[in-house]
Amino acid sequence: MADMARRLERSAGSRPQKDRRRLPGIRKRIRALLRRMPEGAGSSFPRPGDAMRGLVQAVLRARTDTQDGAPESMHRLRIAIKRYRYALEALVEAGPPGLRPAIDAARSLQSDLGSLHDLDVLIEVVRRDTHHPGAGAFLRRVLLRRSRQAEKTLRRLAGFRPVFASPAGGGYRARRAGVRVGPAPRAAQAGGTAA
Repeated sequence: MADMARRLERSAGSRPQKDRRRLPGIRKRIRALLRRMPEGAGSSFPRPGDAMRGLVQAVLRARTDTQDGAPESMHRLRIAIKRYRYALEALVEAGPPGLRPAIDAARSLQSDLGSLHDLDVLIEVVRRDTHHPGAGAFLRRVLLRRSRQAEKTLRRLAGFRPVFASPAGGGYRARRAGVRVGPAPRAAQAGGTAA
């Protein structure tokens, strides 16, 4: 997908500015591609689980690294979940059923991680400017808010199960008749928080 997006951007960028038209969104491009495919051509494509394997593994690795709730590890998890969610949204357009709940769960966790990242950035800014009056009190309030946001995020993370993850990886496979759930990460089971 990234290669296709780069090619589309290059071809759009080669036109003069006044002739340049806005490229359609990814959903419209996927629908157009599927309409042009000959009947049965999709059978040679990899199964959705195979196509998602690398993204799911990146999410699981990043989730394991978040046990301490450190800003850098939480930010890496946010990026991994964002890429995973975008791929799921593209898959929905290609037709596999049952992915909407997984997209919603990823979007919700991504939002929590985004709020946490915003607080981490604010903390860094305030720490650089501690000479301003009231900066110390403000920093304490932001640190408390960050701690509460980290707790909320880690609780949500404990229940997050990437679709197409193996049972040993703590995830489930999308199914029409139910889901198979794996264990929660150790940090979430222990109730770990980040300060």
